[in-house]
Amino acid sequence: MNTEYKLLLSYPITKKKVYGYNEAMLDGSSQRFTKGQGIFTQTSHTHLLALHIIAQNLRVPCVVLEAPTEEDFCEEVKKGYTHVALQSFSMQTEELFEMARIAKQINPQIKVIAGGYGMASVYDAIENNPSLKPLIDYFCEGEGIEFCRKLFGEDTNVPIVQYLPLVSSSYPWLDYYKEGDCATILGGLGCTGLCEFCYTSHTFKGRYIEVANAEQIFNTMKMIMRNNPQLDSFIIYDEDFLKYEKKARRLGELIRNDKEFGLRKLNYYCFGSNRSIAQYDFEELVLMGIQILFVGVESFYPDMLISKNIEEKRSGRDIRETICELHKHGIYTLGAIIFGFDHHNRQNIVAEKRAFIELETTWYQINLLCAGPGTALWERMKKEGRVYEDFDYSMVHHYGVPLKHPNFERYELLDFVDRMYGEVYEFGGPTVLRILNVSLNGYEYCKRSKNPLLYNDKAQYHEKACKDAIVMMKAVKTYAPNGLVVKKAEEAERRYKEYFGELSLERKILSEYIYRQASRAWEHRLRFPNKVPREAPFRRYTYNSDTRAQLERGQRPYKVEYPVCSEHYEKCKEIKEYNKNLLAKMSEFLENKKSDNEILEFYRRNLKDSDLSNF
Repeated sequence: MNTEYKLLLSYPITKKKVYGYNEAMLDGSSQRFTKGQGIFTQTSHTHLLALHIIAQNLRVPCVVLEAPTEEDFCEEVKKGYTHVALQSFSMQTEELFEMARIAKQINPQIKVIAGGYGMASVYDAIENNPSLKPLIDYFCEGEGIEFCRKLFGEDTNVPIVQYLPLVSSSYPWLDYYKEGDCATILGGLGCTGLCEFCYTSHTFKGRYIEVANAEQIFNTMKMIMRNNPQLDSFIIYDEDFLKYEKKARRLGELIRNDKEFGLRKLNYYCFGSNRSIAQYDFEELVLMGIQILFVGVESFYPDMLISKNIEEKRSGRDIRETICELHKHGIYTLGAIIFGFDHHNRQNIVAEKRAFIELETTWYQINLLCAGPGTALWERMKKEGRVYEDFDYSMVHHYGVPLKHPNFERYELLDFVDRMYGEVYEFGGPTVLRILNVSLNGYEYCKRSKNPLLYNDKAQYHEKACKDAIVMMKAVKTYAPNGLVVKKAEEAERRYKEYFGELSLERKILSEYIYRQASRAWEHRLRFPNKVPREAPFRRYTYNSDTRAQLERGQRPYKVEYPVCSEHYEKCKEIKEYNKNLLAKMSEFLENKKSDNEILEFYRRNLKDSDLSNF
């Protein structure tokens, strides 16, 4: 190993604590995917995957900082690094330059690398203020692992490996610090779709770069699953994974032929345009291991879009048929729609809203059309004089309003989107109810099949998903937004009992406990309607020769430190451990032939309530 270099990789300092409507920046669940669901809105923690995969594939000693404050960053820079790599996001362009300035003030010899999807804004800022340019020594173009390997004189042909930190989402009133139960794998970078608002297409100039082939993805899945048997699913990051038929079908073949885990465990979330999905029949998608599909609905008037690239992505089956059939086959969906295209007016956005709500996608993302410097949309808007004069980089995000629309006032569409999140919830209920319904569909479909992979393996997956979701239904029925959602929950319960019978004693206990915590959360929200924004904890990850040797043995390749564990964290951890140990005693009650009612009453009295101080 070349010990001449020492690399620090960091996310922008957390000066801007919240995003959108009082939500943490790294929390996609509350920002978008379950937004507007009252107490059933989930929170999630997300890791800085780009920094981790770069650190895992260098021989240089590295440290990755997640969510550092300015003080945290300063203390780390003082530890003798030769280089610092800063991940760029358009909305945090100012913070990136501030970090570069701080690093050079502490160590004038340090070299600053900037890279990421926000680089167009970095270039734009330098063009507007050339005095910023000396703060950045290297501008990373393209794929970051190859760039850093060249910079540090390492072999660029060494295969890329990855074992990224796990992610999860949860109800903060139930499990505020849920352990990771989902693994992420980077399959490829870039997108050939060239949508005019897309930074992915812009960054890689319409190219696609494969990071992991089917065999590499499959082997990574198995390695991580062996170390984390509690895993629920995988996320394959690849902008349009299903577009590449040979790769997607080969991964499916490897999964369904696997005797160790197979379709019982190796199920994944991926991205697929409507056009790409149309290449497959729906049963084939199930047999490929696909469990969640992110589908860009974008607009129900694709022929009216100025960008024909989006229209092409939406070709294939009618989008309503696509979503409906995916749900019938037990595949969850994350549907995304955008408001603010030029064709939108006060009449057709209402029709688009209704059509999207009626899709009842399992998760959803409702965005404003927004883009920043460098994208084709930005250049068009500048030429048309449609960028507001008070623009700054912090506006470049899902709810940013830097662009003028011909038919709406500045914040009119933002209010429309915010209200629509609530209407989606009022029609279809919370995501956990949608999950239960789709999994019931999947279980029914698999049990009708003569294919043993579906009848046995995949049916087991859906059975577990149903049993995990059913314990939420008492709370859902009690705190549903209206009678329509109550009826949907009651029908889901009826279907569950038809397939699996009455709840087991353990699930009755969990159902009662969840209901009690939901009641407390509901009352808490009435008393304290302004939620406390979730702040990602500061984490420090060390990568060196010892940790990377662990990866060669199929183990986690980093050492993680939590420099500050809050009192809230310690209290929640204590409550969780206590309840876990208490539930483990159930077998003793059964051996002593206690009645179900006696056992239920014991747990009602003795399970500890969750801590709502940060809710």
